[in-house]
Amino acid sequence: MGLFLFLLLLFAAVFVAIRFPAVQTKVAQRVAAYLSEATQHEVTIGSVDIEFFSRVVLEKLQVQDNRDKELFYVGRAEADIDAFSLLDLNNLSISTLTLQEPRANLVQYQGSDTLNLSSFFDALGDLFVKDTTKPAEPFNFKLGELIIKDGRFTYDNFNEAPTEYGIDYSHLSVANLNGRFSEIALEDTLRVKVTDLTALETRSETRLHNLDTRLTYAPTFMEWDALDLQLNQSNLQHYLRFDYNAISDFGTFIDSVRINAELIDSKVYSQDIAVFAPQMREYDETLLVNSLQFKGLVSDFNATNVDLAYGDNTHIVGSISADGLPNFKETFANLRLKPSTISAKDLQQFLPADAYKTAARLGKVALEGRFLGFYNDFVANGEFNTALGKVKSDINLKIDDNTRRSSYSGFVTTNGFNLGRLLDKEDQFKTISMSGRLQGSGFTLQDANVKLNAEVGQLQLLGYNYQNIKANGVLNKQVFTGEVSINDPNLMFTANGEVNLANEKKAFNMMADLERVNLQALRLSEEPLIISAEANLNFRGLALDDFEGTAKFDSAYVIYKGNQLPIDSVLIRSEIAGGERSLYITSDLLALNVNGNFDYTTLIDDIQRLAQEYRLNFESDEAATTAYYNRKPNTLASGEYAVQYELYLKHVNPLLDLFAPELAISDFSKVEGSFRYGNTAILELYAGIDTIVYDDYRLYGNAIELNTSKLQDNPDVLAAALFTSQKQDLPGVGNTQDFYVEGIWSERTINFATSVRQPEQNNRALITGDLNFLPSQVQIVFDESNITLQQNPWAFVPGNTLYISEGGRRLVFEDFALTNLNQVIRAEGTVSEDPDSRLLVNVENFNLNNLNPLIAMDIAGEMTGELLVQDLYDEAKLDASMRIDSFYLDQVFIGHIVGSTEWLKAQQRAVVDVAIEREGKKVLTVSGNYNPAAKEDQLDLLAVMDQANLKLAEPVLRGLVSDLRGDMEGRIRILGSLDYPILKGSVMVTNGQFTFDYLNTTYRFDDRIYFGPNSINFRNAQLHDIYGNTGTITGGIAHDGFANMVVDLEARFRDFMVLNTTENQNELFYGTAFATGTASVLGPVDNLQVKIDARSEENTRIVLPLDNQTEVSRKDFISFVNRNISDSTGVAVAVEDQRVDLSGINLDFNLDVTDDAYFEIIIDRTTGDVIRGSGNGDIQMTIDTRGDFNMYGTFEITEGAYNLNLLEGLITREFQVVPGGTITWNGDPTAGTMDITAHYTQMASFSGLLPTTADGDEIMGRYPVVAVIELNGSLLTPQIELGLGFEQLPQGVQTRLYSLINSIKSDESELNRQVFSLLVLQRLSPQGTLAFDSSIGAGAVGGSLGSLLSSQLNNFLSNLDSNLEIDIGLGNIGRDALSSLQVRLSYTFLQGRLRVTNESGFNNGPDDATRGTSSYVGDWTLDYYISRTGELRGRLEYNSTPNIYTGRITQSQSISLLHTKRFDSLRELFGSERRKREREQLEQERDRIILDSDPRLEL
Repeated sequence: MGLFLFLLLLFAAVFVAIRFPAVQTKVAQRVAAYLSEATQHEVTIGSVDIEFFSRVVLEKLQVQDNRDKELFYVGRAEADIDAFSLLDLNNLSISTLTLQEPRANLVQYQGSDTLNLSSFFDALGDLFVKDTTKPAEPFNFKLGELIIKDGRFTYDNFNEAPTEYGIDYSHLSVANLNGRFSEIALEDTLRVKVTDLTALETRSETRLHNLDTRLTYAPTFMEWDALDLQLNQSNLQHYLRFDYNAISDFGTFIDSVRINAELIDSKVYSQDIAVFAPQMREYDETLLVNSLQFKGLVSDFNATNVDLAYGDNTHIVGSISADGLPNFKETFANLRLKPSTISAKDLQQFLPADAYKTAARLGKVALEGRFLGFYNDFVANGEFNTALGKVKSDINLKIDDNTRRSSYSGFVTTNGFNLGRLLDKEDQFKTISMSGRLQGSGFTLQDANVKLNAEVGQLQLLGYNYQNIKANGVLNKQVFTGEVSINDPNLMFTANGEVNLANEKKAFNMMADLERVNLQALRLSEEPLIISAEANLNFRGLALDDFEGTAKFDSAYVIYKGNQLPIDSVLIRSEIAGGERSLYITSDLLALNVNGNFDYTTLIDDIQRLAQEYRLNFESDEAATTAYYNRKPNTLASGEYAVQYELYLKHVNPLLDLFAPELAISDFSKVEGSFRYGNTAILELYAGIDTIVYDDYRLYGNAIELNTSKLQDNPDVLAAALFTSQKQDLPGVGNTQDFYVEGIWSERTINFATSVRQPEQNNRALITGDLNFLPSQVQIVFDESNITLQQNPWAFVPGNTLYISEGGRRLVFEDFALTNLNQVIRAEGTVSEDPDSRLLVNVENFNLNNLNPLIAMDIAGEMTGELLVQDLYDEAKLDASMRIDSFYLDQVFIGHIVGSTEWLKAQQRAVVDVAIEREGKKVLTVSGNYNPAAKEDQLDLLAVMDQANLKLAEPVLRGLVSDLRGDMEGRIRILGSLDYPILKGSVMVTNGQFTFDYLNTTYRFDDRIYFGPNSINFRNAQLHDIYGNTGTITGGIAHDGFANMVVDLEARFRDFMVLNTTENQNELFYGTAFATGTASVLGPVDNLQVKIDARSEENTRIVLPLDNQTEVSRKDFISFVNRNISDSTGVAVAVEDQRVDLSGINLDFNLDVTDDAYFEIIIDRTTGDVIRGSGNGDIQMTIDTRGDFNMYGTFEITEGAYNLNLLEGLITREFQVVPGGTITWNGDPTAGTMDITAHYTQMASFSGLLPTTADGDEIMGRYPVVAVIELNGSLLTPQIELGLGFEQLPQGVQTRLYSLINSIKSDESELNRQVFSLLVLQRLSPQGTLAFDSSIGAGAVGGSLGSLLSSQLNNFLSNLDSNLEIDIGLGNIGRDALSSLQVRLSYTFLQGRLRVTNESGFNNGPDDATRGTSSYVGDWTLDYYISRTGELRGRLEYNSTPNIYTGRITQSQSISLLHTKRFDSLRELFGSERRKREREQLEQERDRIILDSDPRLEL
């Protein structure tokens, strides 16, 4: 009992003792000492505090490895125990384990293959030997939560050298380790929830800012679920898993660690990846991962649901897989992109510098498509929308890096893609829209083998947007074979053949069709130039000097400034043989032959250089000349050569008309010569030209000789030039002859002479002198010479000299004067840019009519004056005085002009005072000041007019109006400058008159004209035509200092003359027009837009000639010239009458033609074929600035006639046009179409047409037969259908002739024959004869002559009264014919609706005995047109019918109602005509069908 109590007390004492920390610590330290000795690893414990079965606290627990280095250390470990029992030691559950300042240092020392941790665990294993004979009970350990505070972990494998960059998996050092680990599963696979884990890997400075995840760690993988990883600048969220074979695989992360990731809203910084994969070290980029499903190795991965944002503008959406990274060249990629964007700026560091410059121009690229393959062997298709335009591609490219050979195939489509900006060549080309397919290999010309088929919708090249280009061909072995075509509005071109591009074999061999090439529109010419040709090219050499072969152009034409030049063919042939080159150019215009040992480029350069050296002589700039020769290269290095040329100008004027229309020369002129180049450059030229025409100057019998020689290194020249002309025709001068000009250039002097004679007027001139090239100036000295003008001798005073320098800007006159009796023109002084330069000009007793040949308006008067000019080029200070006695302008007396200008030096201004006096009264004064130094309003003048002649304004308005008359009263301020005057004020014009040149209409007015700073205005001015009709005009004329005048006028008028031209003035259309409507004139005087919208009024008469006797001359716009010219110069053409010059005008004449207007359309004036009359319609007539005349609209004839001439005008028949006929135009007036039916009524005899009956009864007398002509189609070549109408025959005659009429109408050829007989012979002929059969003989001839005679007599009598128609029937010439003479008289009333007709004749007895006596036989007929159409009419007849047996005359009366109906089918005859009648009723309200009573139908 006592022992038990002792033991109990001892246990109690021990139990109580171990509850104290000091005791616990002591025990723990002894255990640590024991472990140290047993494991050979020092183990120390600072203190222990154990609360049994609930809590354990350890402090400063340390374990050292076998090299006395710290293995483990825990500053403080605090464990909260959930369950533990001394009776069950195999179960331990800790709810929370907190480790403060824990440290673990794992080391694999050099030479060792194990960690220092292994020896410690091996010693522990030896200490606690298990009884292997008994089954082991499992130890169940549970840890609810682990908290680490300020921990540290190191790992070093000293068998491996440290790495220089990034995470060194053999040498790790993790500090500042803090975190919370919960839901720990300590099994073969560790699972734990990590919260707020932070750490710092000190050696790589990789900081883990935070890690929240559900971590699973196994020997072969790591998994982070519910991941929120913030590492350095990166942030990964959602899910990440690494699979590996061993932890050491992280050392080769790219190829060894397999990644399975699902990331959202994450950010990856390339430098953060670089610490794990140093291959990324050179990149410094941030990638935003909006979503990503990634599987595989970095070197071989597949990513889906990709949504990545990179840089400022890169956004990738789609799927990506790649195998081969980071080796770009060996990476096989497969990208499937949904709508994404890429910016070259974001990818700059990945691209070479040159590639980036190009890619950057694409800007932000929106793309969608697919890329599959290696960088040098891939298939790419997709759509790219860039800042330069859209591109769609499907390309397969293969590149062999070893051989540098490539192959490719696919297509590319662009839409408005700016290729020029992409390649930085916008000065050459810009956008391109194309679709093309290519297949081939090679990127250089030498190894390329490419098949191309492309269509280019548009390509902006050299400032022009080309359209519709197609190319289809093969490029192989530097030879392109195929076809290229362009269908552009300004370039229509096709070519088929081959082009050899090899350096030594460059050649063309192709056929080309240049259908249309507009060089100006293509920006290849500053002037309007269009060419077209069919080309056959077969030559070698792309450089000009290598050109050898032929180039032929057929069916060519050139259009220059609207003028067209057809060229049948042009052949260019260049050959090289034996060191000699020959060039041959031939066409129907000219032929050129050049031979010699020359190169084209050398020849061109030497000629240009020679021209420059001659120009330097004339400029006389010694410094510039010296500098030129000092830097002039040795041009003889290429050797001496000689060229002979021959130019044969066959028909060159069509070519001159294009480029110099004012110049023309005679056909078959010849120019020949040579050019030799060596130490001396020698040029020879000889030309014989029969006729030269320049504007209105004509020279005949001309010859040119030129021989010039010049040293290469010296400006001196030896040359002679001579031009002679036998006869001349000079405007304003008349005919002259024996003109020549000659110059002999020797070193620094040119002796010149010129002469011309005019024997008819005793005028002649011989002028000689010297031109000397002095240092820095040219001196011209005129000899006294011999000049006789209008029988007055003029001469230069001796010693007169003119010096020219400073590029023509400085002129010095010394003793320069030209005199004729008391007329003197003298100049003395200097004109230069020096402000002090002064020139004095004196004019004494000069007759102004001497100037008339030089100016447009004739002037007269005698002028005396003096002019002092200072600083002409800048301030232009003037002192002048002038008087003109009896000044006339176009034979209109203006008055006496007196004026002066005085320069006031102190005020630096001139005082101006000019006046015009007439009949002792100042009608115009201009006074004020001129201050050239003023910045604004250098002029300050006042013009006062008091009955000044309006004629003074005509020179300013010439070309727009003429024949100005009237008086002006008013005041006008003149401000501005000399070159830009500004007028302010108004003028009242009385008795004013002017002629508007374009319409040749004269108007009178009394109104005020207002002058503004840049305008002349009219404010509702009243105009009166020459008949007193009134119109109102408003608007004005805008100008820039009276230059660049722009007209802007609007007019309203009623029954006003708007056209008054004659055939000589304008053969397009002419006549007199009165109209009611509006008109406007707008634009500059050289491009006026004249628009008239009007309705015709009475007295309007317009003639439209369509015959082709004349042709439009584009040169004179609306001028007509004879076709029969002697040669292409047109020299033989007679001088034309003055015409209205419509050049520079766009006329738009919209005329509502009413029945009040009369028209004539002349089809052929030689035969008199004319359509005339009146009608209505809307007609538009236009003329453009080129003189093209067009007509549009339909004209319906209501009353008219058509003159038909037969037998070359011997027979004239006037047909009456049936109302409703139309003429339609749609452009070319001569291409109009007509639909006209016309009638001609002829009294005809039916005698002899029917067989004589048994009783001898025969149709006697003459009856009206209507010839019908229907004209359809072209105005000039209509389709003509003929017909006959017998409706006006008496009923009895119609009955007897019924079968004959049907027979004629049923046979078209017989019908035409009878119509011709009726028109020519005024009778119907027996069927099939045309009255010229031998059976009729001389009687037929007499009959035709009788018919012609009666026709002329009928025409004369009918002209006495247009309502009276007289027809004398003389069928033959002879006694019997005169005895059977018949006369028909017809008169119409009520505008033709009522017609009274009498037919009278004389009839012989029935036998020979009584044949000598005749009796009067007469018939009366009264016709009334009940309906306007003429279909319904009534007739009252009184007939006298003789009996051939008894000689008696039987009278009868009858009344009838006739209804005439035309139809083409029975349905048309019996069908309802209600709608047709309603339509025709409207037309009949304004149409009249009876025409022969209108006097306007007379031609």
